Amino acid sequence: MRFIRQHFFLLVMILFTLVYSYANTGVRYEFLPLTSFFLIGLFSIYGLFLSIDRYAISLNKTFCLFYYFFFSIAPITQFKQSTVFFVKDKYISDALYTKSSIVLLIILVFYLLLYHLIYSYFEKIKLNPKKILQADLQLKSGDLLIGISSISVIFYLYLIKYNWDLLIFRPFVFRLKDNTNLGLLGYAILLVIQLIPFVCLVRYKLMKSVTDKKTYLLFFLMLLVCFPTALSRSIVAMLYIPIFLFFIPILSVKKNYIKMYLWGLLFVFPLFNNFRYLYERNFNFNYQLFGTAHFDAFQNFTFLLDEKIITNGRQLLGSILFFVQEGQWRNRPMGTGTLLAEKLAYSYTNVAMPFFGEGYANFGYLGIFLFLVFIAVFNVFLDYRFTQGTMSHLLKIIFYFFLGFEFYLLRGDLYSSIKILASFALAIFFVEAIFFMNNYTHSRSGKIYA
Repeated sequence: MRFIRQHFFLLVMILFTLVYSYANTGVRYEFLPLTSFFLIGLFSIYGLFLSIDRYAISLNKTFCLFYYFFFSIAPITQFKQSTVFFVKDKYISDALYTKSSIVLLIILVFYLLLYHLIYSYFEKIKLNPKKILQADLQLKSGDLLIGISSISVIFYLYLIKYNWDLLIFRPFVFRLKDNTNLGLLGYAILLVIQLIPFVCLVRYKLMKSVTDKKTYLLFFLMLLVCFPTALSRSIVAMLYIPIFLFFIPILSVKKNYIKMYLWGLLFVFPLFNNFRYLYERNFNFNYQLFGTAHFDAFQNFTFLLDEKIITNGRQLLGSILFFVQEGQWRNRPMGTGTLLAEKLAYSYTNVAMPFFGEGYANFGYLGIFLFLVFIAVFNVFLDYRFTQGTMSHLLKIIFYFFLGFEFYLLRGDLYSSIKILASFALAIFFVEAIFFMNNYTHSRSGKIYA
């Protein structure tokens, strides 16, 4: 009885996954693919609750939550309903479902194994994070951060031509491209400027244990340019997951981080989809979830494997060099999701391509392995550093940002993910550079003002 009380949430998730997997509730039922999806769900739950990751919040938990919903629950729904997105008269056979799910299951098992081995190795050698990053810029009053945020808000308003509607309503991309001051340059730096108030708020909150008036002022400045209804759902997750964790400390204990993600995916995620058309005053509330194209990652990965699309690194190069304009690079690689969509004549080409699909599209199964090793090492490194409690503030900002961003990265595609990551990196660089210059200027007088 004690075991049940202690692990009630875990047992509920396992029972739900079991029932959801094998209940004959659709137009299609086949034991083998459903078992593969069930095992993916089971191993994802293991990664959440029973692995070496015992801390309340971690990138590993974000990874496992993505896997659970996008590669277990969503494909179960789509398999049973025999749903295919964007392609008419296309049928995914039981064998193809099984093949793709087994590949994803093997990836998950190897990820969990790698995560456990690398984390154990760090604990064994007693990696001392203090020896890696010692420098940390100091803060006293927070006035500098308020100044940086205020200037960013003013510049953002200039870039959007003081169109106040865009502070509340989410515009489509082509509207921003055509209606931004400074042309393509203004559009290119728009997200950078938008992220600066977020970076300032997180940095201040990390260095001040109390929530004071300046915290609320920084939050207000961020809210002006990052109001949830004016952002895509992916950006909302990247920015507001850290904010919730800072302002609602209870979310950072026990299993509350997982519950927050579950609530977001099951309720907030579908709700915010309705705000996409708010600008046209066309708000029609409807609840759509796993059977919709928002969860198309599994099918796109499956079609990619079936079509054997391998570009020998060309897609990766195109993603890394995203800033090169089409006029300067003839036949510049398009996003991998778009590449697949055009090959299969999708009715809609702006589709996702999951992270491991990007690995396959570049170097085949070797690419999947390389991408797997990269994300396992990256997650362990940041998770371990965070659990030691000796992260620099800069690294903590990166960690908190990735709690939401990794979900987007895993869904893809890589081209858009790297653009967002580059914008975030530039925003951090801008804030840290101003901090450095401020501290350097005043260090000679023996004073540091911020």
